Amino acid sequence: MNTITVNSNDYDFGNIMISALRYALTRKTYVSLETAEFIMNNEKYVSERVCKVMLRDINYYLALFENGVEIFDKCDYDSWIKLENWLFNLVEKNKWKVN
Repeated sequence: MNTITVNSNDYDFGNIMISALRYALTRKTYVSLETAEFIMNNEKYVSERVCKVMLRDINYYLALFENGVEIFDKCDYDSWIKLENWLFNLVEKNKWKVN
């Protein structure tokens, strides 16, 4: 079995985390919580670019849910709110500029 090494500046790994987030955002399964927790447990791989994209994507789906579109369950909503808050804290901590 090959070992995969990830560099904290690895552009591809950031893209993989974004892809996982996008996949999980509209699922009604355990994968929502696991994806959010994985991202939060791997802070060193969340760059400013990755953070901006994730916040944009999360915000889009949270707004849909808050406007009555049932794209995920309340427990998933809570996971995404927790991740969104965590990402905003990361923005503040690193003094990133995120619109």
